Formats: sequence, structure tokens, C-alpha cells
Amino acid sequence: MIWLGAGRDGTPGRPPGERSEAASVGTKDARSRPPAASLCSPRTAAERRPYHALLFLAWAFFAHAADPSWTFPDAPFRATVKAKTAPESPEAGVLIEIPELGQAMPNAADVLLTDAKGALLPAARVWRGEGRKIFLLAQTLPAGQDAYVYFGGNRPRRDTGWTPRTSLLLETRQLNAPQAKLADVQEIEALWKKAAGETDGAGFVSAIDHGENPFGDSTAFISHYTGWLKTDGKKTALYTLSSDASFVLVGDKFEFGWPGRHAAHANANTVQKKDVTTQGGYTRIDYYQAKLSTDTPATMLLGWFKDGKPAAIPATEWLHPGTSEVVKLEHVQGWPVPAINVELRTYIGWEGLWMYETRCQIKGGMPAGWTASWEFSDGSKMEGPQAERVLFGNDALRVTVRLKRGNDQLAAVQHIAFNGNPTHVETSDQSVVNRYVGYLEKETPALLSAETLKGGFQFLNEFGSDQAIGKFATAWLAKNPNQADPLWIRGQVARLRSRAQGDPKLALAEVRKFDSGTRKKFANELGMAEIELLVFYLKDPAGAQVAQSIGFQNANADLGRLAKIRIGDLYRLLGKTKEAVAQYQSVQKSVADETAGRKNAAEDRANSITITDLIAQGYRHEAEEKLTAWELEHPMAKYESDFLLLRGRVLMEFGRWNEALQEIESFRQMNPDSPYQIPADFYRARAMFELGKKDDAKKIWQDIAKKYPKHELAGDAEIWARK
Repeated sequence: MIWLGAGRDGTPGRPPGERSEAASVGTKDARSRPPAASLCSPRTAAERRPYHALLFLAWAFFAHAADPSWTFPDAPFRATVKAKTAPESPEAGVLIEIPELGQAMPNAADVLLTDAKGALLPAARVWRGEGRKIFLLAQTLPAGQDAYVYFGGNRPRRDTGWTPRTSLLLETRQLNAPQAKLADVQEIEALWKKAAGETDGAGFVSAIDHGENPFGDSTAFISHYTGWLKTDGKKTALYTLSSDASFVLVGDKFEFGWPGRHAAHANANTVQKKDVTTQGGYTRIDYYQAKLSTDTPATMLLGWFKDGKPAAIPATEWLHPGTSEVVKLEHVQGWPVPAINVELRTYIGWEGLWMYETRCQIKGGMPAGWTASWEFSDGSKMEGPQAERVLFGNDALRVTVRLKRGNDQLAAVQHIAFNGNPTHVETSDQSVVNRYVGYLEKETPALLSAETLKGGFQFLNEFGSDQAIGKFATAWLAKNPNQADPLWIRGQVARLRSRAQGDPKLALAEVRKFDSGTRKKFANELGMAEIELLVFYLKDPAGAQVAQSIGFQNANADLGRLAKIRIGDLYRLLGKTKEAVAQYQSVQKSVADETAGRKNAAEDRANSITITDLIAQGYRHEAEEKLTAWELEHPMAKYESDFLLLRGRVLMEFGRWNEALQEIESFRQMNPDSPYQIPADFYRARAMFELGKKDDAKKIWQDIAKKYPKHELAGDAEIWARK
């Protein structure tokens, strides 16, 4: 039973990490989900805006001459702030949020607040997250006057010693504790301390009422709210609704909780609740919640009973600080402040991968006379005024920008959280796929982390060229030598195919370099890779012996028949037509056919249409699988149909231009009077163009456009001839 008083929609479990806003984001791809929505409270539309978007209000990001009254010259950065609203209570203070930029010390020990004349103002250092924010609570900010926050310089500065009532602050951390039972508050507090190095983020929120992790991934995290509740000193009936566990501390004393792993399903009779003693004025509340299960959405809600009815404690009943705005950010030498804007433009959810098209820029634009370089925590490095690439989430990353002008240098760090509301795009959109592939092809794989390499390899293996696949596979394998990983052998085959494009002899030597245990474990994959190199790349007669061995060992399997077909391919490529036909026919005999061959022509035509459609739709792997099934069923299709032309076209989809050209030329020689001669010439020219023979290719296209103006490929030929 869903307790409607909790304000939840009762939606059953979502994919791991999906936030409560999932239903509001349109998606046609059943494998995709929206990225994390960055929320401080689900109560209003304004509060649902990406949290990081509130970092800046009206900063000037260009070079400014430093004010001669710069009170602390050893602090390289200064933020000018102004009060906006007064606090509800003087004890709550005025909240000041500034970007951390990777410049502040742990616990913000370097941060100080002064008035316009440089006199210190009491301020508590509440929270600091590297590349995220610094939170200060000022005891007061003079109305209508500037105040200054000095920070950076790696030098601690004296604390003013003011202690506010911090309310209502939420911090979340990633929780790597799959075996945790979440049984009691002592375990939760221990897990909180253990997760101190995995902070997602923090923020002042309106109420304890969330359906996700506002600052990071929601599949495994722990939350801690600290706040002061307006109370009258009487007994107050509180309840908690959570998924998973939650625990409530009142005035630093544990009162009650809802332990264990569970969904947020309860009613007025079963909900975890307690009458707690409060203080007059305000009572401190600490609320912990931990989420580990993936079959139900996260929930954290603290409510009370008013007039016997349950309801989430509203924002108006919590103490909240006053607010301020940052109006300027300066460098002591008048240099630009390299604050970074991270834009998650689009995302793809595909086969368990979450990929984000990301753009990083200097806020306010690139300053004149300076150059920028970008370094990401996954190893990627870029130069230029902006950095555009694909990031693989949902683990948080950091980006560092370094600005240089002659001998002048400065840097800033920005945390990248996979939240907000980027546009969902589909892999069925070829322009999107091409854009994502293009970003990956610009990377230097050797610099990237194993996790990024794995994601890049998986995506490119589906949509990229063999050359790009091979680069990512090679770099990933160097960092992941684990043969138990099911992707390991796929990576090895991809690496060998990529190497074969430039040096097939070296690729063959690398196949034969694997130790006997590896060769035995992956006999099929490495054996077929060796045959492929010997037959299609080297045309080496030794390929027949290797193929015969695999054919004998797998006599009654498709692998064995395919190996025997490769012997026929070797004869065909060596110009031994008689031997090739005999070999294909010998394999054909093992295929049961009650029609004595009469069905082959019809099936050849059906296969041709199917593969042509698959190529047109971008389903190259499916087209490749269909080709293999076709040749296993009818090896002689290579002489009796357009099989080789289609194989050449499929190979082009993988960027195997040499092999594609070889197959198309073989088709043309074997079928001089075929009606497919014009398509064969068109695609032959396409392979030649990519192999650097552009003038020869253009001549072929020009001839097609001139001689066969009504052919369906004439228009495309004319376009390519002008390239």
C-alpha cells in the first residue's frame, strides 16, 4: 500500500540510478533513462533547476585591475558579495556560496570574510567541495554594502570563531558497501565517515523531502541532513518514510528510524514514527538515509502529524539562513578568473552505457591574449578555447583548465556531475552517432582511464571504424589484461584487425605470439583471426592448412564449415576458379536441401534484399551476421549472386577499405555481365577514394553520372565526383 500522505507517486522501481523525474523526460529507447536531475527540493519548478546553475549570478569574468585595498595580498582570489535577504533568526546567519575553483584548502581553512573597509566579519566555514563550492554562513552582512570573501593561496587564515545554527543542509556521499545491512544508526554513522572521500555534493535545501540523490548517482549513496526545526518545547509526533534505511536524531540523540533495505511503502499504521521531546524555539534534527537496493527509487522524507494527519514537514517550519549574491570574482593581479562552465548537451543510454556529450568553456568567454588547455580526471587532454568530448557516467569527473599568457599561468578545477536535464538522443539517429564517434576518434586513447577506454571500445565496436575500435581496444587491453572479462577476446580481435589494415604480417605474428594456454582457451576466435589474415590480407597458401585444421576439429559445427569455405575464398583470391568452385561445392553438399538446389536463387535474392536494407539502416553487425548465415547455407552464392558486392559494402561500414575493394573487384571479374556492374563500380570507387586514389575514384563516378544518368546511383556519383 502506498501512503499518499507522503506525497509520492507510487511509481514502481526504475532502472538503477534513475531519478524521480524520469517520467517527465521523453524517450523512445527502452534501454535509455534520463540522467540524474540535480534538485535541492522537489517542491517547486524553480527548485528543480540544475543545482550547479545557481553557482553564478552576476560575476564579471574578464580581467579586472585588482582593488588597491586588497586586504590579504597572499589570497589570489576575491569574491564581492552583497546581502539579499535577512535570516529568519540571527543565529542562522547569511549564506554565501562561491565557486571553489580547486583553490581552497581542506575545510576552507584559507577563507575569510571582510567588510568593504577590510575589517573581518564573523563567518563559519560550513562546507567545501573541491571543484564545487564553498559555503560560508556570515553572522551578518551590511545591507547595501559590498563584502569580500578572500580565498586561495594554500595558506590557512585565522577563524573568526562564530558558530551558527546550520539549517537546512544536505550532503550526499557515494556508498560502496554492498554487504551493509543498514541495521542501526551506529552502522549508518560509521558508513557516513567511511564515505567521506566520496562526496557527491552539498546544498541548503527547503525540506527533508527528496526522491533522488540531488548531487550524484542514486543507486548507492548515503545522505545526511542537518537542520533546526521550529518547535514549542512540547511533544511532537515525527515519522520517516525512506528507501532504504533512515534514522532520526533529535538534539544529538537517536530517537527512531526505519532500518534495513526496503521500499518506501507504508501507511498511517505501519509507518515508523515516534513522539519526541522538543525544545522551545528551535530543535536540532539530524536525518540519515542510506540507499543500496536498486529495485525501488530512493526516498528520504521526514514528516509529522498535524491534527492527526501525516504530512511532510514543510519548508516554512525549518530555520533557513539569509541569502546573498556574488557580483564579482577577481584575481589579485587583475588576471581573468578561469571559472568553468560545464554543459551536458545531450546523452545516450545504450547497452548499459550512459554517454554525455559535454562542452567545457570559460565563463564569460575566452580572455584575449590567453591560451587554454584542458585536463580531465579520466586522463583526456585537449587544447583550445573549449573542450568538447563524450563522457561516460555516472561516476563524477573533474576538469582542470590552465590559462597561459607568456610566463603568466593560472588554473581552476570544476567538478562534473552527471545531472541537470540534457537532451536525450537516439542511436537510431545517424548524425548523432557520427558526432559521438567523431568525439571519440579525436581522443588519445593511451591517456584515458580503463573505464573510459572500455566504454569507448564498446560504443566504437558497434558504430566506429576498425581503426578507431583498434586504438581504443589496444589501450584498454594494456590496462585490463584480465582474460576472464568477456570483452577481452573481442578487444584482441579488434586490435588485430586494426593492425592488419597497415601491417598484416605483424598482425599475424601477434596472433601467433599468444601462449599455448590462451590459444587453447580462445581457439575459435584466434584461429579464425589467423585464417582471416592469411586468406584475405596475405593470400598465403598456408591459410588452407590452418583452415583445414579448424574444419577438422569442428567438423559438425558452423565454425568448421566456415573454415572450409575460407579455403575456397583463398583459391578464389589466388585466381584458382576451378579449385574454389570445387571447395565451395564440397561444403554445399553438407547442407540438407530437399529441392536439389532450386531454392537457392530465391533465397539469394531474399538475402540480398535483407542485407541491403540492413546496410541502409546502419545495422552493420546484423548485416555481417546475415552474410555469414548466407554463405554457410549457400557457399556458391559468391559465384551466383551479388554476395561479394554486398560483403564489400558491409566491410566498408567497418572501414576495412582494402578488403572491401578486393571483394568488389573479385565480384566484377567473376560477373562481367552482371546487372550489378554499375553498383560495383560505384562502391569500388568509394573504397579507392578512402585509400587515397581520389582522382581515379572521381573519374569512375563521372563516367557513371554521364553514361547512366537515369541510374539510381547517378545522383550520388555526381555528388562524390565533386568532392
